[in-house]
Amino acid sequence: MSRLDENLGSVSFDNLIHGNEPAALTGHIKLASGQGKLLRGSVIAMTAPGGDGILLGSDKNVSAVLNVDNLVATFEKAGLNTAKLKVYAEEGDTPATVTTDYTVAYSNNTLTITLKTTGALKNETKIRITCELTADVMAKAKYILAEDTETGTSTAVVGLAYKTGCFNANQLIVADGYTMTEANKEELRTLGIFLADAYER
Repeated sequence: MSRLDENLGSVSFDNLIHGNEPAALTGHIKLASGQGKLLRGSVIAMTAPGGDGILLGSDKNVSAVLNVDNLVATFEKAGLNTAKLKVYAEEGDTPATVTTDYTVAYSNNTLTITLKTTGALKNETKIRITCELTADVMAKAKYILAEDTETGTSTAVVGLAYKTGCFNANQLIVADGYTMTEANKEELRTLGIFLADAYER
């Protein structure tokens, strides 16, 4: 039996919720698997209506290994920011040099990489690419996760999320390397999620 004068634990204030208006209403949403543990305060984005939620900004970077056929490799993806494209040998760590090692064309959502016959990649049968997406094709901010959730490894899981409310912007979590934009804040605002800046004293 526990004694009445024992310290059995403590509860800390996480400073996530800023105010009572509008009310912080919750609901259950689907989260894509394979994201590890998503923490309370994570901003959840949706790639499509009725789709699975992902951590905001986690789709900013795309990567792929492409087959090379007669010095040409192609990749289909909407919204590639080719100014941020990097091309590597499949097992390489140093990016190849555009114009010296390859040329790039991007039209109708198809990226075409043509290797130079005198370049460093001329003998590669596979190449690896990384590229950023433009903001207009990235998943849109929609919810704020209400509790820590393990996303598993195989199928989508259900998590509890805030669908409305007023929250402290400095307590929100997005993907590493990503910064929430004014457009993201507007996406949340139109759904009834408002952000403010506040700090613990």
